[in-house]
Amino acid sequence: MAPERIDRLRPLTDQKCADAKDHCGPLGATRLQAWRKVVVPAALPWILSTLRLNVGFALIGAVVGEYISSQEGLGYLVYYSGVLYDLNGVWAGIIALMVVALLMDRGVTEIDRRLRW
Repeated sequence: MAPERIDRLRPLTDQKCADAKDHCGPLGATRLQAWRKVVVPAALPWILSTLRLNVGFALIGAVVGEYISSQEGLGYLVYYSGVLYDLNGVWAGIIALMVVALLMDRGVTEIDRRLRW
């Protein structure tokens, strides 16, 4: 998680962003206005790309955790069906995971679309 947090702060330390924040003061902007109009829009693409990556990693972690040590869930369904050589069960679990991944990606895409200024 630490690399993502550092990566989110990258635009805030960028020289262009710092110059833009410095130019907001003489134009009469308060610190809050400079933060809202300059810093947040500059950091938003980094935050959203990090969110997109972390959603995928979270899904992978959940499925692997279910696969290894759970008695229920999609990962367990795929594992147990594989042990029983039930290919229909394996494919059903994989397709269900694919649908979940697509829905999560759509959710992040919708958040991205709504937050673009």
